[in-house]
Amino acid sequence: MPSLESLRQLRVLVVHPADPDGDSIIRHLQGIGCQVEGMWPPPARLPDRVDVVFYLIDDQTRRSLPWFAGLPQAAIVAVVEHNSPDVLGLLSDCSPQAVVSKPADSFAILSSLILARSIFRYEDRLQNKLRKLDETIRSIRTVEKAKSILMKSKNIKEKEAYEHIRTHAMNRRLPIGKVASTIIDASDLIV
Repeated sequence: MPSLESLRQLRVLVVHPADPDGDSIIRHLQGIGCQVEGMWPPPARLPDRVDVVFYLIDDQTRRSLPWFAGLPQAAIVAVVEHNSPDVLGLLSDCSPQAVVSKPADSFAILSSLILARSIFRYEDRLQNKLRKLDETIRSIRTVEKAKSILMKSKNIKEKEAYEHIRTHAMNRRLPIGKVASTIIDASDLIV
């Protein structure tokens, strides 16, 4: 669980009209010690350096959802009306990390803040792992292609081709994928 001090360092944007519900959310977040900014109407794009966004999700804000697309830059807490029938469809459009129903009390705000931040950080770690796996797969494909080129051009077996690439990579202190790319590029120039 995050410490109170780490929560106080969070930069939180509240995208909600300046009404009693919006003011209440801002007061609760300020009570926790977060650095809070309120904003209405919804911005065309998410401002830089925001850790968590409390965002009113309703039919009027549906048009502002494009900045939710893809990988969000901040944890998203959807703020919804308690008995709104369209809320489930709207929530699936923006995929928030947490949801708080209006009128929100301090415990709902705090628990949503902690949950959203935790899920966001977990999703970020997963995305980093996916990027690394994608790079690894691309490198493997590149090495396979380079091995094939060496096998044909030097009339050697697969194991020898791999050892050739590996030896050059070690001697030059380069990643094996980089050496394989160089072989492919050189082959493209010759052919």
